[in-house]
Amino acid sequence: MAINAYVGIKVSAKEAEKILENLRSQEFVTQADAVTGSFDIIALIRAPDFHTLGEIIIKKISQIDGVLDTETFPVIEFGR
Repeated sequence: MAINAYVGIKVSAKEAEKILENLRSQEFVTQADAVTGSFDIIALIRAPDFHTLGEIIIKKISQIDGVLDTETFPVIEFGR
């Protein structure tokens, strides 16, 4: 069963637009939006399992230049 998770991402202000475009081009990103508040970007990620979700966050999202911090919120009930 696939896993969905929202990822709050804090980024360097000067890199925000570039990071948002990068995220939107990734196959594992369902949606990515610039927001106000504690995070600069919120991305909805879809992965086949929790292990892969962790790999995506640690090895892909966190490694993008300008990404300062992430916080992951796994979805327990996905609405429509």
